[in-house]
Amino acid sequence: MLPTFLAGALLFLQTPVPAPAETPAEKPAPKAPRVLLGGATVHTMVTGEAPRVADVLIEGERIVSVGGPRPQDADLVVIDLSGKHLVPGLIDAHVNFDPEHDALYLAAGVTLVRDVGGDHGRLTEERAPVRRDALPGPSLLTAGAVLDGDPPSSAMAVVLRNAHAAEDYLPILFEENVDFLATMPGLPEDAWRKAIELAHAKKLTVFGPRPQALALADALAAGQDGFHGLDALLPAGVFWEIVQAPAIDAGISALAQARAPLVPLFAASALRLEDQAEGPARGSLALLAPGYEAWWLAELTGRKPFLAPDKKKLGERVVEKQARALKSLFDAGVRLVPGSGSPQPWLFPGQALQRELVLWQQAGIPAQAVLELATRGTAEALGLAGQRGTLEPGAVADALVLDQDPREDVAHLADPARVVVRGRVLAREELEARLAAVADVQKSVRAELAKPVAVEPPPTPEGAVVILEGTVETESFGSRVSSERYRVARLTGGGILYSGRVVYPRAETSAGKRELTVEQIVRDGKLEDVHVVLEEPGSRLEHKGMWSAGGWRTQSALNGKVVATPKPLRERPLCTEVGSVTTYLLLGQQPVGPDLHVLQLHAGFDGELVTWRSELDDHGDHQVRTHIGQLAFRLDEHGAIAFVLTRVGGGEVRTRALSATAFGGPGLPLSADKRAHAASAPIAPAVPAGASDLPTKESGAKESGGG
Repeated sequence: MLPTFLAGALLFLQTPVPAPAETPAEKPAPKAPRVLLGGATVHTMVTGEAPRVADVLIEGERIVSVGGPRPQDADLVVIDLSGKHLVPGLIDAHVNFDPEHDALYLAAGVTLVRDVGGDHGRLTEERAPVRRDALPGPSLLTAGAVLDGDPPSSAMAVVLRNAHAAEDYLPILFEENVDFLATMPGLPEDAWRKAIELAHAKKLTVFGPRPQALALADALAAGQDGFHGLDALLPAGVFWEIVQAPAIDAGISALAQARAPLVPLFAASALRLEDQAEGPARGSLALLAPGYEAWWLAELTGRKPFLAPDKKKLGERVVEKQARALKSLFDAGVRLVPGSGSPQPWLFPGQALQRELVLWQQAGIPAQAVLELATRGTAEALGLAGQRGTLEPGAVADALVLDQDPREDVAHLADPARVVVRGRVLAREELEARLAAVADVQKSVRAELAKPVAVEPPPTPEGAVVILEGTVETESFGSRVSSERYRVARLTGGGILYSGRVVYPRAETSAGKRELTVEQIVRDGKLEDVHVVLEEPGSRLEHKGMWSAGGWRTQSALNGKVVATPKPLRERPLCTEVGSVTTYLLLGQQPVGPDLHVLQLHAGFDGELVTWRSELDDHGDHQVRTHIGQLAFRLDEHGAIAFVLTRVGGGEVRTRALSATAFGGPGLPLSADKRAHAASAPIAPAVPAGASDLPTKESGAKESGGG
């Protein structure tokens, strides 16, 4: 999977997974295994209970007893842990979850992760017990999708421009049984207040950074339940470089009084002072998908100037202030909740939470207190007391087996000898084997990415006349994301077919071909039919759309079974956006303007009608303001793709032309007014500002024949 800000633009790197077959009613459920963890020093983390040598009996995924007589069941699995320490599994309260990181979390002893919002369809699937147990992976809590304003900070954010939008959208999240709501600072105040109102009516909490326009005390008074990041303490317009301790005292006092949880995300600041070019951090990149590696290395390159001695001193002063603030928060009794921020740059899943806990100890919080906060304290803050974070009867059997006492040093939590996740015991050797398997998969992915990609032509009906064809390649941070071959053809019955076939590199953790085909038919300048198919081994997702009886009607099917037939749209879209350059070919033939209706397909092919705005810049390029960011594209004199540049938040996705041909004809030239604009424009740069290294047809793309 790719970084969060790319995930929306590269949606189809993730594919809906068919639901598992139901167990026949007549087949009895297997008997839950009974496991006894014997002889360890058990740190139950139950208030008032001191560590003691005891047996812990587990049945299925729950703890049955701690201490007491040892059962004599013939089928009881006894694991001798004499001399070891047994503590509850760790909880990471702030991640952007990626299922291919499951092995990394478990190897570090993280048995529960709390996702702050992404592809909500995918997250709903991954949260299901059958998915968590199959791998296995840590249990998953999720906000489904993060809520943000316009422009959003992430391609995966849901943009809520006002309170009415919140009222319309949030019931969708509630139907998916999200565990809480996550917000971003750019969410408009009226939408933010409405989100809190609706969430509280459903007995859900709302977490996020402090809203931009509000002081911390005001955000607490309005009902925000918890906060992400130490920046919540800063007065408006004040930064860590200049803030003095008295200025944050009011925020600390307000949090303590309200008993509101705060996820400090301290390691995210501390790691920015390190040069990860060498050493173990660089070596661990082999465990991540190439997209992460490219993203993280690009981040490091951009940060290098700030690691110079003079500028690094400023960063060190900031981290020292934050460490003192963290200790002040603890001393004031604020509910501190550990979270890593993984997988933001250099915050390795699992390892980053371990690093966060060590930094808390170094800031002056006693190791015993850090251990309590990472287990029982977090569970209590998240409303999971008695279920998580403690070793007691009825609690989920998540635990770590350690060689040394973590009360002496929280660094002893690293590299547990065994990890118990929902009653399943994984030895260190098995954990290491899983990490090795992840590295092998990523090695094969890198090899796959290095291979040239041959893309077959997209479907073309018999009798259609192809007037334009081309191939493009899309990349991010220098890593190929997809290759596409597109065609424009005149149909025998009238109309123009815009079709594309997109081939993705082999998915990170699944073998086999992943391919998207798109067909968009326009008659008399209006979109009439759309057919989209996403295929990979074991899965075929299909979307159909058409204008009929005064409405745009759609239907989606998974493996031949209809899964969605939403109400018709009254507005007729100009095109369907689904991750194909056919969108830009179509937009190039439309007049520029402020209200371009586009049907955006999300994961699962659920559609959302969004509004884009386009104009021609001084170089004759199309500049488009989308519902989540900006894009620029250029078509050549035949209407073929020259380049596309998509920007969302701080990220870029680039599409470059590899070949194009109009078969000796005019192709699909732009309208007369657009051609006139381009003719009068200054000589256009090869790419938009800020992307001067993007190759285009003018700078070396080859012509090729059709066929």
